[in-house]
Amino acid sequence: MSNCYSLSLTSDPIKQLDPGFPDSPRQRIEFLTKGMSDGTSATFKWKYLLSSKTGTTTHFFHLMQLFSRGDNGPIITLDAVKGQISVNDYVRDCSATRCPTVPINQFTDRTTQHTMAVTVGPSGKLKYVVTNAETGVIILSYSASGKMGSQSTSLKFGTYRAAVSGMTTASASVGDFTSS
Repeated sequence: MSNCYSLSLTSDPIKQLDPGFPDSPRQRIEFLTKGMSDGTSATFKWKYLLSSKTGTTTHFFHLMQLFSRGDNGPIITLDAVKGQISVNDYVRDCSATRCPTVPINQFTDRTTQHTMAVTVGPSGKLKYVVTNAETGVIILSYSASGKMGSQSTSLKFGTYRAAVSGMTTASASVGDFTSS
């Protein structure tokens, strides 16, 4: 991975807190794309490496978000929760769309290649694929159509989690980001 950034969060639930959420402590190091207006299409690619020393809890830990300002929240996320890496869809029913989940050890300690082709807005679509960057083997993939945000929608990726007692440090590297 080139053009690489190392991300590190402490295990101390009262340090490195996002000041915007005093009633819901959280830690965040994320990269954010420019907001896209409804009807805009883009393809994003980036690489991600999550250390196996990074533990999970039962609370949210987003590694990626497709974030909608019009909805004031995420539409699609990639999460590390309860020892699993999973795609969550906040608009569609995951039992119907089959949001994928894999054990975290299929994701950690290897460079993963993320590719997201998305059209944002009320008639949007998304195809998101995560592969092992060395072998090309698909780790997980997810496709959906319909609402993909409103007004201004961005991709975020990095480490963003609830700050809770008992959490571990979090270590990740991201890089090689492109958009077209």
